[in-house]
Amino acid sequence: RCLGKGEGAAVSSADPEVAQSTSRFSLEVHIGGMTCSACSSTVERCLRRQRGVEAASVNLVLEKATVVYNSDVVTAATLCEEVEDVGFEATMLSNGPASKLQDEGQATLHLQVGAELIEPIGSLARSIDGVISCQAVDEHVIRVSYRPAAVGARSLLGHLIDKFPERAIRCAPPQDNKQIVDLQRNVSRLWSNFMYSAVPAFLVFVITIILPSFDVDLGTIDCKYIHVHIFTVVVLALATPVQFIFGAEFHIQARKALARGAPNMDVLVSVATHISYGYAILVLLIKVCKALGPHSMAAAGSMHDGHHQSMAATGSTHDGMHLVFGLECHALHFFGMAPILIAVVLGGKLIEAKAKIQTMESLVRLMECKSHTAQLVMDEKEEAIPVELVQVADRLRLFEGSQIPVDGTLISEAPIWVSEAILTGESTPTEKKPGSLLMGGATVVGGSGIMKATTVGSKTALGEIMTLISNAQATKTKAQQMANTVAGCFVTSVMACSVLVFATWFFLVYTGRVALPKEMDSASTLDLALFAAKFGVAVLMVACPCAMGLATPTAVMVSTGVAAKMGCLVKSAEALEEGARVRAVVLDKTGTITEGAPRVSCTLVSLAPLAQLPGLAVGGGGGGGNDAAAVQGVPPPTWHLGGTPDPTLLGSRSA
Repeated sequence: RCLGKGEGAAVSSADPEVAQSTSRFSLEVHIGGMTCSACSSTVERCLRRQRGVEAASVNLVLEKATVVYNSDVVTAATLCEEVEDVGFEATMLSNGPASKLQDEGQATLHLQVGAELIEPIGSLARSIDGVISCQAVDEHVIRVSYRPAAVGARSLLGHLIDKFPERAIRCAPPQDNKQIVDLQRNVSRLWSNFMYSAVPAFLVFVITIILPSFDVDLGTIDCKYIHVHIFTVVVLALATPVQFIFGAEFHIQARKALARGAPNMDVLVSVATHISYGYAILVLLIKVCKALGPHSMAAAGSMHDGHHQSMAATGSTHDGMHLVFGLECHALHFFGMAPILIAVVLGGKLIEAKAKIQTMESLVRLMECKSHTAQLVMDEKEEAIPVELVQVADRLRLFEGSQIPVDGTLISEAPIWVSEAILTGESTPTEKKPGSLLMGGATVVGGSGIMKATTVGSKTALGEIMTLISNAQATKTKAQQMANTVAGCFVTSVMACSVLVFATWFFLVYTGRVALPKEMDSASTLDLALFAAKFGVAVLMVACPCAMGLATPTAVMVSTGVAAKMGCLVKSAEALEEGARVRAVVLDKTGTITEGAPRVSCTLVSLAPLAQLPGLAVGGGGGGGNDAAAVQGVPPPTWHLGGTPDPTLLGSRSA
């Protein structure tokens, strides 16, 4: 489930202190440990009920919470502690005045320092005016978020170096792919657990579903006094490691969810598999006890060949002095359902994690459109610096073929040609004259010059595009809003329904209102309870995969990421939902939908001399004096000749 900054994501507080306060702060927190819609709902409810919180939204896919609160009433540290108290990990990403962050934006600076300097440098950086937050990315890199209008990156770095002159503090490469690395690590773990679960699950499926339909029986294992069905032993050996080793993550998360009083989908998976496995074990133990009891041993001594116990849960037979026991078909099915269910849910989580990686990679590729270095022009020299160290009012050198590092204006006298296709979709390069606006991420395709930086960080054109995509992924569709409502009571409702089904069936079979199989004519109360328990367990197992709570936010995340990769920006998840009803699209110009790589798609052949064809233009400029297309390098056309020659044709038109 995704909760974001879009419509329906925030709920206004009725607290008058929040409405009247001018200390509105915006906090972003990374939330760890969320696995489904119920988890994100729990975090959101926890944040919204805190006094002083004006709005709160939680993004399950991006594992991020955004909170607008009154700093005079509650602190960011308190909000993080409240999230941790309900069983999740909370790491502050940014925190600052909401109005200033909205108007001025923010920028980030990654610094590589020694492990022993993480805490002292972090404390010093937080005390500098304009710094929003400072977090450790790993044991040697810290990320500082700041307001560019209040403090410059080089000024911030210089202040830290002055305080620690004997230490090496330098700018580190951006850590934009850290989340991808974490997701890849999670995918590796899920893949390992899935493969170790899928093979036993497949074998169990064959043994419990396929082979019985062909009346295949592998016989028994002979012991001194008893024989054991081979199927029962094999299924027990396959199901046990899956239940307690490869599915252990479900049980761990379920215990945490129950401890915080907010059951989630992991609780359903854990309870369903435990009850299914326990049901089969209980049936098997009852069979063993009955088979080895005094009455059964005496019956075995009387050598009644082919006599079967008339119990649904028993099914043991006597063969001379040997007792043969194993699970009946229905109990064997429940033994096998636990590994099958765990394998299926692990497969779903694996697909979800891979979808996250693909989306994050598309966003990282979009961020890689900007240059990583900039050529800083100073009074006496020029120096190549990381783009994170560019400050407002810096003069930067632009070369032909280079990317514009940040937003700014052209201050040199000579014009340049710039391709803004990555930002606007317009394939034709545009001429930039002195004073023209330059957007970071665009490519200089002709000429060179000097620009003055006017905007850095999140308020640049590329930064606002990234913010737009992030906000779109955080918004909710109507289906997600319904999933959010259902998730709050889904788990408890399913468990209550399961108990109700069990109680109903037990009442019906106990009172004789439902006809039982002939072999259960003399069944005991315990046998009737085991018979009724099958239906209650089935309800739990069917309800485990929550498609709406996981598939919907994943679909929004993937679609917006793929659209961004293809140059289409989606402002909200609601736009995606409404897009299914679109039957016609009106475009104001073709430049926004072309690929920017002209090629000849169709030709008409004429027998007239070339000189008599007035519409023919030789070269890429078309006589207009614009040689930017030649600079771009239009690929040579592939000629496809078609039609019949027409001697009267005096012009041609491409199709």
